[in-house]
Amino acid sequence: MRLAILGAKMNDDTMVKKYLTLHVNDFGLSHPRTLEIKEYLDKQGIFLE
Repeated sequence: MRLAILGAKMNDDTMVKKYLTLHVNDFGLSHPRTLEIKEYLDKQGIFLE
């Protein structure tokens, strides 16, 4: 989770997608941390496909 957020702070879309995808694969879309990442990205104006 923290690596995905770090990637967002660094404007590194590849890093965000890689670590968010790994997190989703391991924990699922409804996991609280997945929702936390999505909320953070939404606040930053970063929308993933």
